[in-house]
Amino acid sequence: MTRTTAILGWNDKYISNYGLVTDVSTSLRGDAYYLSDQNNTANGDSFENRLYPTASLLTHYPLAKDFASSQMVIEPLVGVTL
Repeated sequence: MTRTTAILGWNDKYISNYGLVTDVSTSLRGDAYYLSDQNNTANGDSFENRLYPTASLLTHYPLAKDFASSQMVIEPLVGVTL
């Protein structure tokens, strides 16, 4: 068996005037397989492939509080992945 894989992706980040941060990403993965000496084909060889698309959206709102010698950050987030 021989396998070849290719991945193509895109990421971007948007920050609103109010500090809301949105991360958007998409990717497409392709796999190609060459199988030799298979009993279920006429010549014993076969070629298979597949595509695996994904898209995700992650939104978060970092809230920071400064103290005398430290800083505290609370960051609620919501994400969706397809």
